[in-house]
Amino acid sequence: MSSNEENNFWVSYSDLATGLMIVFMLVMLIMVMIQKKATEAQSETISEITSKLEIILGEKSKLADSINVAFKEDPTVQADPVTAQISIDEKAMRFAENQATLQPNSLQFLQSFTPRYLCALWAHEQLKCAEKDTECPRLDPEQPGGVRRIHITGHADMKGLYTDNHLLSANRAEEVVQQMLASLHPSNPTLADLPAACKGQVDALRTYAEERLWSSGAGETQHCTASFNESNSTEYKGCDGLLGEDIEHRKVDFRLEVTGDDMTGLLADVVALRNTVGFQDNSGDRLNKLADTVVNRCWKEPKSYHGCQTFAKDCLQDRSKPNCDAMFANLKTDLGVYNLVKRICRTEELPHCP
Repeated sequence: MSSNEENNFWVSYSDLATGLMIVFMLVMLIMVMIQKKATEAQSETISEITSKLEIILGEKSKLADSINVAFKEDPTVQADPVTAQISIDEKAMRFAENQATLQPNSLQFLQSFTPRYLCALWAHEQLKCAEKDTECPRLDPEQPGGVRRIHITGHADMKGLYTDNHLLSANRAEEVVQQMLASLHPSNPTLADLPAACKGQVDALRTYAEERLWSSGAGETQHCTASFNESNSTEYKGCDGLLGEDIEHRKVDFRLEVTGDDMTGLLADVVALRNTVGFQDNSGDRLNKLADTVVNRCWKEPKSYHGCQTFAKDCLQDRSKPNCDAMFANLKTDLGVYNLVKRICRTEELPHCP
């Protein structure tokens, strides 16, 4: 090979190597840009989801503050600071066996409770209108972040047929709703003691209540009534939630539904993103702090949020995930968590199902 040919070969080889190097660099640059966009998109998704959850949780926290201020001198009523759901002293709201009529002390309780409870919710939403410099002659239940429904759920004990108990529990819930509406009559002395924001607003409070109060019956006997009634034992292994005195089931529950607060899909996204992001950056930390707030409440009261089941399934798949130790610890002592896990494991074969 002549020197000219040799020089031409190395020049061509150098050009080829340079070209390949440029192509390689371009490919790497494109990959970096794609990864950057994916990371930015992921961070944007995390920010969007956490913002939505923070709005929901923040709104419920404000509602809880409003309720607790209204009942600060009444220990029989308390609102959970995370969920805004109220707990009422069980002795205040009881029914006799097979009866849907409230006892005199319960009627007296509702006369005092109803105006203060509705005033706390109504005044909170009116304040939101004032902050927006708008007038709200009627508070729309579908307004984002507002109280959409006040669920009144009646319960019955575990004895008897499902159809009978379902009707009884539904009638108990409706009885409470009707008595709450009846308490919004000008003759109720509690109305005169309401905060200034609610004085003279009986009609507005009644409209607010009529549009939101929602009665339903739980009908606790749907899962095992026949087997339980046929057994002589006080505990039947095929039943969930039968432990406790019968009188504990003759009651009603109150639950607020904030418009837009069905967090099932959002919580599923939190789990998926947390599995991907973990604790890698500030966005992940923000996500995990929010997940901690929600999931810790789930292990105390699984019905607190739509979507607690999502976190439970994640733990049953991999119990090393954050917050799972608490679930498995409560599984042994808390009937609500036990029933939640049992329902999941009936239909899905997960590694850590008990």
